[in-house]
Amino acid sequence: MSHMSQIFFDTIDNDQYDFMTEWNTAVMDKWVAENIGLSRCKDEAELFETKWFDYRDMHPLMATCLFTEAYKRQYSNIMLTHGREHFETAPFTTGLKRLPYQELSTANKTSLWKARQFADRYCCSYDYFISTVLSAAARRLWDKLPRPQHLWQPELVEIFEEKLARRATTRLDDSLVSFKHMGDMQFNPIQESYFEWILERLRTIPRSKRIRAIFSAIWLMEIVPERLISAHFPEELEEARRFIDPLSN
Repeated sequence: MSHMSQIFFDTIDNDQYDFMTEWNTAVMDKWVAENIGLSRCKDEAELFETKWFDYRDMHPLMATCLFTEAYKRQYSNIMLTHGREHFETAPFTTGLKRLPYQELSTANKTSLWKARQFADRYCCSYDYFISTVLSAAARRLWDKLPRPQHLWQPELVEIFEEKLARRATTRLDDSLVSFKHMGDMQFNPIQESYFEWILERLRTIPRSKRIRAIFSAIWLMEIVPERLISAHFPEELEEARRFIDPLSN
């Protein structure tokens, strides 16, 4: 089993998908051609450049399965946090049948595929995309939470894009390809892209907060190696070091 397949099974953490351990790329390609249609796959190569790093090495079908389970999980969370459901029943209210993606209705399969492609344009995790869109709908008092085919409604997307832009100036996100998870792989293209993304975030963060963010990235979250920051923010790195000593006392 490839490294990314292993990441898929670890992340999805759902034995309903055990049948996919037998599926290789050829089987997945065939399933997609028959169930989704090749016309809906023409954008996948472009999306590789923009999707969140965890999903870049994954077959789009695997990514869509992850998206589906994220939708069920976040739907259930929002039902609970926005007082739409009694806390005992909320975990069972998932907005979709409790079946693997491949066994859902044709309409849902297509909608989830398209919604996943839409999310892939934003370089964020599926859980973040879905939870932000669903909570925007809940706050706007939609009678029902958005179904998969409503996840790209313009009014919700607008709120999502605003939140994502704000997040870019305040948050660094860990990834399964980060230094913490994979070490310094030196020239692994996906990890390099992730490191570049972190540098871009650090450039966006105001300098007054950047030093604290660098400290966090290297020593608290351990998402990037010191060499990376040293090459791009040498002065801030030296200032960030000052935060280390209090930790060792």
